[in-house]
Amino acid sequence: MSKTAKKIILYIVIAITFVGTFFSGYYLRYFLMDSEMRAVYDILNKYKKYYYYDDGDLEREISHAILDKYSTYYTKEEYSEIKNSRMGNTSGIGITFNNKTLQIVEVSGNSPAEKAGVRRGGYLRAVKVYQDFIEIKNGEQLSDVLSGIPNNIEFTISVEYSYESNMLYTLKKQNYKQTFVHYYDNLGFYGYSDKSGEFELEKLDTLSMVSSDDSDTAVIDYDSFYGTESGVKGSYGQIEGFLNKFKEDNKKNLIIDLRDNGGGYMDILCDISSFFVDVERGERADVAVAVDKYDNKLTYKSKPSKYSDYNYQNIIILANEYSASASEAFIGAVLDYDKNNIVKVLVASSIVDDKIVYKTYGKGIMQSTYLNATGIARRTRSTLAYVAYVTA
Repeated sequence: MSKTAKKIILYIVIAITFVGTFFSGYYLRYFLMDSEMRAVYDILNKYKKYYYYDDGDLEREISHAILDKYSTYYTKEEYSEIKNSRMGNTSGIGITFNNKTLQIVEVSGNSPAEKAGVRRGGYLRAVKVYQDFIEIKNGEQLSDVLSGIPNNIEFTISVEYSYESNMLYTLKKQNYKQTFVHYYDNLGFYGYSDKSGEFELEKLDTLSMVSSDDSDTAVIDYDSFYGTESGVKGSYGQIEGFLNKFKEDNKKNLIIDLRDNGGGYMDILCDISSFFVDVERGERADVAVAVDKYDNKLTYKSKPSKYSDYNYQNIIILANEYSASASEAFIGAVLDYDKNNIVKVLVASSIVDDKIVYKTYGKGIMQSTYLNATGIARRTRSTLAYVAYVTA
């Protein structure tokens, strides 16, 4: 037999051995599964064979069926968007409106809308693209008009406010770095903006939530526990900047507005808590304790405390039925370390079963993000629950 023939036979034997090993391992794994997993495996195979279409999304359907209501499944593209939004990277004009009334309920920090001077509370009445105004009658029409405008093309919106005639704002849809923190005092409304080319604290408007006669009080309005960038591009740096202004202006009373703040990320919660938990300067406080179903405990600590730098006389936290998750954990931590009894929490009323109640959202669990074998993210409940931490 020639050397060439021997090589061919050797390659064939290796290939058969590899294939045999692969399939033996495949079937061995199948038979080593417990009965429940084998049943699930069989169901999935039959679903793919007889029911599943190529344009479907098997993993998404399964995740919706078995995960809890706070968990979801993301494709690679969706997960990338989630990571970007966590940092504040987004696009558009930065307004959130009521779909029925067209009232502007939120203007995103550092967005084109905020830079143009748009304020929440007004009603969007018309959009002018190129030459003529289009009267807007519902949210669906507004979404259709805005989605049809390309990025970086100027257009004008007409907004009606109760306290003045219709205002016209010219703006563009753009990519921007969203901020989540604003500051009010008796002189005006402030935020961090890159309108000048660099991120810096700017006075955005003379309107304020604080009476012009109240020179001792300031408000930090925090939309969500997002904004993970370092420095003043992130929530921690912005809150520190506002608190430094609070200190420089000799303010005494701080209002923290967490109404409609649906939470966010535990690392941001731990960082921001360092300004508001009353422990020795530089000490790291236990902000939250998480407990899983096996009674394993995981303690989350704040950054080194800077609480004593600001000489608070009163801290008032505003919350409502949509203050959730990290907002609720934050409130619990600040109350637990309130040594001098200066913290008050005011919760707005809501209607539950035709009764007036005072409550926050009531979310007692937290999520972790896992990547599956295909690199796609599943944000699932980690079975960890917030537990109030009580100081000794």
